[in-house]
Amino acid sequence: MPAKTPGAEPPPPKAPASEMALALSIAVLLDAVCTAKCALMSVKYDRGVSAGWRAWSARAESSLGFSDGVDAGVSQRPARLPGLQPGWLFGRQVDLSDAQWRGFRTPFPTLLGAALVTAPLVAVARRTLGPNAMPAFHALYGAVVAAYLHGARSLWILSLLCAHYCVCRVFAGRPRIGLAAVWVSALAALAAVQYTAQDWSFAGVGGPLFAPLDAAFQGILPRWWVHFNLLVLRLISFGADLHRRRARDAQKRTKPEPKTRTKAIEGEAIEDPANAPAAPAARAANAPESPETEPKTNRRTVPVEASATKSTLLKNANARDYDSLVRDPPDSIKYSFFEYLAYCLYPPLYLAGPTAAFDGFAPQLRNAQTSHSRRAVFRYALLKFGLVFLLLEVWTHLVYTNAMAVTRVWTRDGISGVFGPFEVGATSLATLNFMYLKFTAMWRFFRVWALASGVEAPENMLRCVNNNATILGFWKGWHASYNKWLVRYVYVPLGGAKYRLLNAWAVFGFVAAWHDKINRRLIGWCVVFAAFLAPELLVKEIGRKLFPTVSSRDTVGFRVARSFMGAVNVHVLIAGNMVGYVVGVDGLDELVRAYFARGTKDALLFLAWSLLTCSAAAHVGFEQRAGEMRVKARDQRASAGKAAKGS
Repeated sequence: MPAKTPGAEPPPPKAPASEMALALSIAVLLDAVCTAKCALMSVKYDRGVSAGWRAWSARAESSLGFSDGVDAGVSQRPARLPGLQPGWLFGRQVDLSDAQWRGFRTPFPTLLGAALVTAPLVAVARRTLGPNAMPAFHALYGAVVAAYLHGARSLWILSLLCAHYCVCRVFAGRPRIGLAAVWVSALAALAAVQYTAQDWSFAGVGGPLFAPLDAAFQGILPRWWVHFNLLVLRLISFGADLHRRRARDAQKRTKPEPKTRTKAIEGEAIEDPANAPAAPAARAANAPESPETEPKTNRRTVPVEASATKSTLLKNANARDYDSLVRDPPDSIKYSFFEYLAYCLYPPLYLAGPTAAFDGFAPQLRNAQTSHSRRAVFRYALLKFGLVFLLLEVWTHLVYTNAMAVTRVWTRDGISGVFGPFEVGATSLATLNFMYLKFTAMWRFFRVWALASGVEAPENMLRCVNNNATILGFWKGWHASYNKWLVRYVYVPLGGAKYRLLNAWAVFGFVAAWHDKINRRLIGWCVVFAAFLAPELLVKEIGRKLFPTVSSRDTVGFRVARSFMGAVNVHVLIAGNMVGYVVGVDGLDELVRAYFARGTKDALLFLAWSLLTCSAAAHVGFEQRAGEMRVKARDQRASAGKAAKGS
């Protein structure tokens, strides 16, 4: 039998089927009640619904419990809710109160047409122009699209990109100052754009000579600075990856690799990326949520056939997935201006992401991704994007909780008495679910466009929003590509897990400042998550000491306690995201007052109901992860057995 990895812990055993069935039933039933509550609450705001249907919905909503009844006048009188527009499903209005979703959904036919036209054109260009010409082609492609989007104002973007490129070429690779110069350049550009870009004019820079540009075509998205924060991530990624490459090359020149470690052709070693050890950033991004020390791995190399040519080997080395390219970037990356411009302005990822590291993106300019077949891309578009898009259409036609939260209906005259703990909890959870569906649909569309064009970008939403019970787990699965970017370029350079709590403040602070101008809402969001990360880690550490072995954790008591703590974390996640993205700090105070509007007894009763629901959902989520660990361990044992037989 293959030897166990030193320090490796066996996966947790499977929980009893009856326990899982009970938890799943409670979670599904109570979640369905919460969703029904939100749908029935929304009816009163749809002016296209008949008075009889509104009255029936009000009675049905009241019957769900945690309510003192509904004022008949309110149920019969449709209140105006900003953000609702005529819809196309069920004769209902549609909730378009969210600016991001409205900005994606309205021009979606145009975006879809652009994807269907450009993806085949890029494929033709790859075949006819050849790999070496593709960086220049993609740079031109991106510049043309940017000019269409922003008109003459795209010159501001090009100017900032050129300035940063010059800084990177001059300073990247220099000890002590290289990486700092990259960050200072990018953050200075971000600050200038966030606070002053809307006032920039060509006349103010070049006088009468450039004044006509202010009156020239401004594009279909003249507010170009709205998307610049995504560009800043690419500026930092390019400069940091160039700095890392130059530092590595300098180290090789002073301390060359031993010749016995790899076979090489003309001085260039061809290594198997699948067996290469992950870089620190990749290890941190893929690490388990507990800060355990990972076992060391040894680098293995691909046997070099005597008849193989250098070009064939390099082509095979480039035919890799995104993660392996980031871990071990090929030497084909030149860090040229065309690669840089193509990376910054790549149309499928320009407006919303996902966020890709430069080292993972640049090789795919020359050689199209091969990790996803055409059939897999089509299946991804149909199932993972199409079904989510359709579900979101149904959701926004039936559930108006985002418009209710943005409008703060609990503060309006005649409405405050109707809002109690159930309404506050249901509205908050449903709003977070809407945000999840919105971002999933947007990011998956742009990802499938990139895949169809030959570029693999990271998946952003790895788990359903309701399948997260820890702060760390939530941020690994929500906007996952950005989380990987933060780990690679912020968390690891600052010391990683060695200074985890301090680094959490730095990471969340950067995220808050990066999103928009510093304001109370983003500061509150940062404080909530950074402050609650320490108690989460403390509870985990206490749990490890109280339940040190797998057998001690294979008890009902442990699973119940773990699920309860997960439920508490879910409430923190909901409150933090409501503060950061919907109502702000002052809005949270209003929500708390509405929560206790019917008295402390009702508030505590609903809190117990809510904790039960979230505990059941957390239990199911934890057991799902345990199942994934068991499958992974089984696959590792099978691979080790095959390797032992082969040797």
